[in-house]
Amino acid sequence: MNQLIFLRQAMYSLKREYGVSISLYQTVTGNTDFEAGTKSLTRTRYYIHRAVVTPIKYETSAFYNAAFLKAARGFAYGGYQDLEIKRVIIDARDLPIGLVIEPEDYLVISHQKFEIKYLEKLEGNGGWQMIVQRLKGAPVEETHVAVLYENVRFTQQWEVSWV
Repeated sequence: MNQLIFLRQAMYSLKREYGVSISLYQTVTGNTDFEAGTKSLTRTRYYIHRAVVTPIKYETSAFYNAAFLKAARGFAYGGYQDLEIKRVIIDARDLPIGLVIEPEDYLVISHQKFEIKYLEKLEGNGGWQMIVQRLKGAPVEETHVAVLYENVRFTQQWEVSWV
């Protein structure tokens, strides 16, 4: 019991120091209409006010095909891409009860899409720890919530007479 209290206090201090607001997206494939050729998708967004986000590494990696290694290569395909890898810890109290995060889900951090590469549930159902990776140029597919605030002023006066 004391260890669980210690983990909750450690999670609280990590959220205070490294807390970033993120969104968790889960996509559910619905029914397929074979006559029209359409497939319905349902995307659910869970807003997390403070999740612990720490960078692991940022590097540029090269990739190429096997022809690049051969001595008599004619034309080799390849390129470079920027990899950004982060560790994310989400407190279970910030998610709905019973929510299970799957590796197919993705996160949006600072309007950038991160795919889940490694996923682990924390001890005592305290939360989730994951390693996420971002590829530059990937479409974000972010859902925005529009909030409108309006000020209303009452400038007219009227009286009610009771007869």
